Amino acid sequence: MNGDEFFERYEAGERDFSGIDLSGIDLEGMVLENLNLSRANFSDANICEASLDDVDLSGADLSGANFSEAGLRDVNLTEAIVTDTFFGEPCFRRVNLTGVNLSEANILWIEHQNRIKGVILCNTLMPDGTIRNEDCI
Repeated sequence: MNGDEFFERYEAGERDFSGIDLSGIDLEGMVLENLNLSRANFSDANICEASLDDVDLSGADLSGANFSEAGLRDVNLTEAIVTDTFFGEPCFRRVNLTGVNLSEANILWIEHQNRIKGVILCNTLMPDGTIRNEDCI
């Protein structure tokens, strides 16, 4: 599916796009909410400055995607693939990172703790190689 078709279906009210291939899509500055994008392919996508609210990206392939200054609120990233994903100054609010391997992601969040709130880290491999489990539910 190309970007135009995705946007048309989204604007028409469709919200279940699980397993969709949107590799390389440009979502820069877009506001997307209430979506099921589980197991979707977003490899090499541009998600800069986008706002994702109540979005399920569990098991999604986000490798090589750019989330620079993206706002993620109530987003499920459980077991998402984030190899070479760039999270430059993200704003995470209630994001579930359970089972995510962040060791090969490019993430600038340690310096910006005020932009990270309510993140679930359970069996999450951090960039420094440690595994965080303090937020398991």
